Amino acid sequence: KKCFLKRFLLYIFTFLNTNKMKHRFTLLLVLLLSVISVKGQDYLDDIMFQSFGWDEYSQSRHTSEGGFYEYYNSRAGNLKAMGFDMIWLPPPSASTGGVGYFPTEWFNFSQTSWGSEAQLKKMLANMNARGLYPIADVVVNHRSGTTGWTDFTNPTWGCETICSNDDAASASYVGCRPSGAADTGEEFKGSRDLDHTNLTVQNGVKDFLSRLKALGFKGWRWDVAKGFSASYFGNYINDSKPYYSVGEFWDGNVNALKNWINGTYSGGATISGAFDFSLYYTLSKIIQENPTNQYSTLNSSGRMAGLAGQNGFSEKAVTFVDNHDTFVKGSAFLGSNIPKAYAYILTHPGIPCVFAPHYYGGTYAKDGVTRNYGTGYASEINKLMAIRKTT
Repeated sequence: KKCFLKRFLLYIFTFLNTNKMKHRFTLLLVLLLSVISVKGQDYLDDIMFQSFGWDEYSQSRHTSEGGFYEYYNSRAGNLKAMGFDMIWLPPPSASTGGVGYFPTEWFNFSQTSWGSEAQLKKMLANMNARGLYPIADVVVNHRSGTTGWTDFTNPTWGCETICSNDDAASASYVGCRPSGAADTGEEFKGSRDLDHTNLTVQNGVKDFLSRLKALGFKGWRWDVAKGFSASYFGNYINDSKPYYSVGEFWDGNVNALKNWINGTYSGGATISGAFDFSLYYTLSKIIQENPTNQYSTLNSSGRMAGLAGQNGFSEKAVTFVDNHDTFVKGSAFLGSNIPKAYAYILTHPGIPCVFAPHYYGGTYAKDGVTRNYGTGYASEINKLMAIRKTT
């Protein structure tokens, strides 16, 4: 009953719009929360921060302070103080694309759009010292060649590490042909799909994760989790033992998300979480697409909608409002619907993830779509996080 009372108060606080009443209610809320001592959640109570949107490195707030790594180095303490426990950082390796999702040299941490290896190490050390755990965006489903399609360097691998049914098997180019096993997941267009049944690939991924930990990273966000079998993710996670692991298994079906998480089973436990795309699409339909704001479908047979509402999966569900890919979709959250969505994920089970453009604001363009978030919603989000941390 105390937990229900807390949530009721949180909802009122979030949607109360009269300034005079808001000040009075804030005092009442603080007094009531101070006497309610029972904690309403029994799951891992962290909050994650996604530090980048698309082409984040080109935002003036970063360029004016010496780059992305320098910007977050100077804000690590403030982010921790505001309530963030984990910070999801962009792919740190050399890549053919500025953001880093087409990696060429896994072990090259200096030739990126985000900053130098020295700046990266300084930032990570500062974050760790403050208790803000850095989560690396790990892109190991695929690789791009250094100068062509298949000339992998640093580490240097042959075409036996590329899935036999990769695009390169039928393309016209100068170089070797893929000769690995068939892909154990979905094909990724635009880069070479790696054969994770191959020991060279497996050992290479483990070496890569070891180097990321040596730099100062504490956990993993797995890109394209549909790209190869969940069992290999489990192998890599079990070997590297991160603070937290979350997969980008882009699927709105809650059972598909549960199956992927269960597929990472290793060492007696499921050892990875997943982004809650099921809740994302449900929230979007209710808040963003439905002007009448009918919230009844958030009740899933007496449970919270999405992965976070499934028994035993709340601490495996990373809930979110938008990310660097979804913010250009028709389901993206806009305007005043952004803080509404955060009011929900920050007062419900799961590990909520806050999107940097929503927090800091700015103008972003991708795939012909431009989003302007103004000065952001940091004030509203900070209030919600403070409430979450005290309940």
